[in-house]
Amino acid sequence: MWQIMAFFIGALGIAVISRRVLADPRSHGFFRFLAFLAIWAIIVINAPRWFSDVLSPAQIVSWILLLGSAGLAASGFILLHKQGEPRSAVSSTDFTFEQTTRIVTKGPYRFIRHPLYASLILLAWGSVLKHGTVPVLLFGFLATALLYLTAQAEEYENLERFGSSYEEYMSRTRMFVPGLF
Repeated sequence: MWQIMAFFIGALGIAVISRRVLADPRSHGFFRFLAFLAIWAIIVINAPRWFSDVLSPAQIVSWILLLGSAGLAASGFILLHKQGEPRSAVSSTDFTFEQTTRIVTKGPYRFIRHPLYASLILLAWGSVLKHGTVPVLLFGFLATALLYLTAQAEEYENLERFGSSYEEYMSRTRMFVPGLF
């Protein structure tokens, strides 16, 4: 019962933070909102097993993915803030850190276009590995698919915002995994 309550309280918090994007289901933020809900569901379902059997191979891989997620997210946010030159008038549905006026091509952005979404995929699968039941695996695949849709929607928005320079950037980088995907 506590898990259902925790899910709905967290979902309400995610909805409040994401309230501007909920009005525009075509924006990348709408898909991201749904991905956050799927990831939150994984975390809540697996909460009782988060620290059980900490030296099992699945737990070790889980912690590696979660640490990678944190590192990738931190570096992505820092670079967007320092090099993206965000300003508040670009879009009413974007968060301030997303309202960049320059394409960031340093750090992880040198190799992949969406390190923040890649970090969320690592978060989702690091959380799935805590206890990979069928419902948790389904939420993991759902979160991954929604983050892919998020990235695609954002790429469309970035092509409109940055034009041919973003198209050139897309031609030399991958979406989530350097050299592969």
